[in-house]
Amino acid sequence: MRIFRILALILVLAVLVCGVLYVMHLEREDNARMLALYTEAEPLERQREELVAQRDKLPSEFALKYRDYATAEILFPRMDTQIYSEAYPLMREKNIVGVLGISPTEYPSGWSKLTKEEFKALLSDGWGLCMVFENSWTDFDYFFQTIGALCTAYEVEMPTSIYFINNDYTSDMDPILIEHGIKTVIVNASDGRSSTVTDLTGDLWFTGAMPWGYTGSDVDMELLGRTDGANLTYTMIFNETWKDEKTQKSKDTQEEASFKTFLENLKSMMYYDSPLDSMEQVTSATALFAEQQDQEQLYELYLKGLSPEQQMLLPRYRVANYETARQYHLDAISNSQEKKAELDASTAELDAQIAELDRQIAEIYARWNSGKR
Repeated sequence: MRIFRILALILVLAVLVCGVLYVMHLEREDNARMLALYTEAEPLERQREELVAQRDKLPSEFALKYRDYATAEILFPRMDTQIYSEAYPLMREKNIVGVLGISPTEYPSGWSKLTKEEFKALLSDGWGLCMVFENSWTDFDYFFQTIGALCTAYEVEMPTSIYFINNDYTSDMDPILIEHGIKTVIVNASDGRSSTVTDLTGDLWFTGAMPWGYTGSDVDMELLGRTDGANLTYTMIFNETWKDEKTQKSKDTQEEASFKTFLENLKSMMYYDSPLDSMEQVTSATALFAEQQDQEQLYELYLKGLSPEQQMLLPRYRVANYETARQYHLDAISNSQEKKAELDASTAELDAQIAELDRQIAEIYARWNSGKR
C-alpha cells in the first residue's frame, strides 16, 4: 500500500515537472516569437516615430523659413546737415539705412542742409526718399509739382511714400495720392490713431510714425519684432535733438549715446537672409568659445541648436526704406499660398509614408497573433 502511495506521489511529481517544463517551453517559444516580432516590427516603428516627428515640425519650420518679419524705417523729415556728418556714420557701422524726407521747404540746399553730393551719396547707399506734407501745403497739385521739379533737378525718382507730419491726413485724400503714384502713407502714431500692424490688401499701405527716442520705445521695438507683418517708422529731427555743440555739448553727448543705444537695439534684432552678422543672441556659455571659433560659425551653431519654435520667439526686424519694406511684405503675402501648398504637399507625403508603415506594422502583429511565422 505504501508502495502505491509512493508511486502515485512520483506520478504526480512527474506530471507537475512535465507541466512546468511544458510551461517553460511555451514561455521560451513565446519569448522567441516576441523577439522575432520585435526584430521585425521595431525598425518600422522607429521609422514611423521619426516620420511623425518630422511631420509635426513642418508647420513651425515653414513658418520660420517664410515668416513675414516686421519692418522698420528711420525717417529724417528735415534734411539737416548732421544726417550725413553724425547719423550716417553710426548707422552705416550697423548696416542700417534711413529715409530722407523731402518737401517744398526741405531739400539739399542752403544753410545747415545736406549738400547735393551728400544727398546723392546717401541714396546710392540704399537710403530711401519720402515726401513730407505739412498742412500749410493745402494745394496737392502744387505740392506734387514742386516735389517733381526737385526730383528732376536732383536726378532722382519720385518717392512713392508720403509722411503727414502734422496728422492732417484724411481718407478723402486717397484718390489724389493714388493718382500721383503714392503707395505708402505714414501718419503720426503718437495719438494712437495708427496701428503698427499694417495691411497691404488695399491700394495704399498705411503705417505709423513715432519719435525715435520716445518713452517705451525699447519695449515696443521688441514687441514689434515678434509681430509678423508689422511696421513702425522712427522719426528723427536733428534740430530737436542734437543742439549747437558749442552751447550744449553735454546734451549732444547724451543724445548721441542714446541714439547709439537705439541703433544697437535695432541691430541686435535685424534679420538677414543669412543672419550671422550679429552676435547679440549668442549665450554667455557659447560666447566663452568665441576666441577659438569663427564668430559666424559660432552663431550658426547657436541658431541650429534652437528648435523652430524657439527661433520663432526671437524678435526680428528688416530695417529698410519704404519701397524695400513694402515689397518684402507683398512678397511674403504672395508667397503664403504657394508655401501653404508646399507645406500641405510635404505633410501629405509624410502622412502617406506613415500610413504605409502603419499597414506593415499591423500586418506583422496580426500574423504573429495568429501564430503564423
